[in-house]
Amino acid sequence: MKNDIYNKIIIIIMKKKITAWVARDADGEITLFMTDAPFKASATWVPQSYDNSYLELDKNDFPEVKWEDEKPTKVELTIKICE
Repeated sequence: MKNDIYNKIIIIIMKKKITAWVARDADGEITLFMTDAPFKASATWVPQSYDNSYLELDKNDFPEVKWEDEKPTKVELTIKICE
């Protein structure tokens, strides 16, 4: 399982840009979903599959993203290697 996560990270770095989705839950928590767009459940956004990588963000990030949104917000992340 741990190797799968490392493989995903390597693939993401090699791509330099990835498409992801940001969604806010009813309680204000905001999550970045990196594999597939999530779907909206009763009080949270849920990954499409169990292998979906996601990251909890600071509640103050993406203030324009609301629980009331019908769809998650699609974003493009650019990976920059800093030395």
